[in-house]
Amino acid sequence: MIDKNKSLIKSEKNIFLKFINFVKNLFWKKTTSNKNVDKEFEIKNVMKNKENSYLKLEEEKSLDSSNFDEKEQFFKLYSDVKSHNVKMSELSPSDLIKFNSIIKEEVKLKKKKIINQNEILRILTKEIDEINVKNNV
Repeated sequence: MIDKNKSLIKSEKNIFLKFINFVKNLFWKKTTSNKNVDKEFEIKNVMKNKENSYLKLEEEKSLDSSNFDEKEQFFKLYSDVKSHNVKMSELSPSDLIKFNSIIKEEVKLKKKKIINQNEILRILTKEIDEINVKNNV
């Protein structure tokens, strides 16, 4: 056969190319059907995860309420100790450890606050000095 475009390469559809294309199409269809199965599997997993997360959330809510009561009692005790209504010697060792950690955090926060205030004070004094210099000139 002579190519009408007079190109050097001729591509004719032969039986081998048809067979290869048939096999490719056959496998391609199978992968798409597998994708559908995978999607269904994923949907089922998502539903199970949602149910499990809901159950976990229910458990956490029940635990949070008990923790909240415990925290509330502890902070009430803490405020009583700070107001000198309860003596530190009457506290249990576990409460003393908790008090110690809370007091350490309070000290850290107060130090940060003092540092910030000192920085603000330094900046303000510098601005006041600059204004005084401008007014004298």
